[in-house]
Amino acid sequence: MAGRKKILITGASGFIGSHLVDSALNHGYEVFAGIRQSSSREFLAREGIRFLEMDLSSEKKLNELFKNYNEKNVRFDVVIHNAGTTVEQRKGDFDLVNFHYTRNLVRSLENSDSVPGRFIVISSLAVYGPGDSLSFKPIIPGDVF
Repeated sequence: MAGRKKILITGASGFIGSHLVDSALNHGYEVFAGIRQSSSREFLAREGIRFLEMDLSSEKKLNELFKNYNEKNVRFDVVIHNAGTTVEQRKGDFDLVNFHYTRNLVRSLENSDSVPGRFIVISSLAVYGPGDSLSFKPIIPGDVF
C-alpha cells in the first residue's frame, strides 16, 4: 500500500459517500472512510476500506485523531468532506452540522499540521435551511434565510 495516495471521505456511510468510496477504490486510492461510531457500514463492505470513526462535533477529538495519524506518518492527500445534513426542523441544526462541524474539521486539519493537498466540500441547497415543500419555490439571489 505504500506510495498510493490517501483519501479521507467524511459521510462515507451515506448514499453519495459510499459511491465516492467505491470510485476512490476503483481509482487506486488508499481509502479512509470517515464515519460516526453509530453509522451503518452496510454499503461499505468492499475490501481495502479503512474506517475512521470521527466525531465532527468535537474539534478537540478531531485534533487528537489527526495528531495520532500524523504520528503514524499517515497524511491525507485528499479530503472530501461529504458529511452534512439536508433534513432538519430548525435552521440552527443546519448551521450546527453544515457550518460548525465543517469548521471543526478544517481547524483540526490545520491544528494538527494535516492540511491535505486538496480539500473538497460537497454541499447542497439544503444549507439554506428547510425549503418550501409545498410550493417548491426556487431559491433566488437576494433570498434571506
